[in-house]
Amino acid sequence: MAATVSARRQALAEFARSRRGEAPTGGLIRQLAMGVVILGLVSLVVMWLLGFLSTPKEVLAVRAAVDTQVAELERMASGEVPYGEAAGSFGTVMESMRQVPDPYREQARREMGLLFEAREVAEVNSFFAVLPAARAAEMDRRIKAEEEIWNKVVDEIFEIDNLVKREKELRHL
Repeated sequence: MAATVSARRQALAEFARSRRGEAPTGGLIRQLAMGVVILGLVSLVVMWLLGFLSTPKEVLAVRAAVDTQVAELERMASGEVPYGEAAGSFGTVMESMRQVPDPYREQARREMGLLFEAREVAEVNSFFAVLPAARAAEMDRRIKAEEEIWNKVVDEIFEIDNLVKREKELRHL
């Protein structure tokens, strides 16, 4: 029996030695994986600190212009300020949009989408804020204002068309 217990102890000691021999390999892989994860996290933090993962300044300029316009439109939607033609003025926002480089245009378009949505909400809410008896007159006023804007657009398109025709005529000379 003593021989059996001794053999068992030897077998168990051999098993423990063989496990210790394999453990560093498994531990090494685990340590290597942890090192790669930590290195990845540190590199992300460094990239963020250097500005690689932040919003470009051109998009921030568009966002600031959009936020200003949206605040004004929200005031119109709530009835604090009467709805006017200034609500359709996107001049400052469009100017800042032109400054955005091509890779960031999609981000700027999303910001512009917020502005268009706010304009639509302001138009609807300000219309229904008008007394029911005056809504027909308000609708006529808004339609007339839209027609004036589109007449200006069409005039500009025809002017561009005339310029193109003249250029084609001058090319033949």
